[in-house]
Amino acid sequence: MRMNWKAWTGGLAKLRMSTKRQEEAPKPAGASLEEQEHLLQDIRTAHREWECARHRLDQALGDDEVDYAIFALETAEKRYGMLLKQAKAMRLSGRSYRPSAAPATKRTLEG
Repeated sequence: MRMNWKAWTGGLAKLRMSTKRQEEAPKPAGASLEEQEHLLQDIRTAHREWECARHRLDQALGDDEVDYAIFALETAEKRYGMLLKQAKAMRLSGRSYRPSAAPATKRTLEG
């Protein structure tokens, strides 16, 4: 499958800018129940994306696939971490969301 590199990197630039704005302005501690539920759903989605990225890295064969898989894993880890930081700023309880495993802070190719 061939990717349109310019479209793909353009989308990443928008994601980076969006992520930066979200990190700069954390949600207040008194967020509404709807906002809290939306954030928990985003955390669940980000965790699934992280698991998929980890699996993609495990299954990558060629150099290009490995490079893409590493990039996707790092992106997924950063998004997941950003959402967890937002949840902490909102003082959300972790009882409503317990993933089976949390992403490692740093992952190397050796192990």
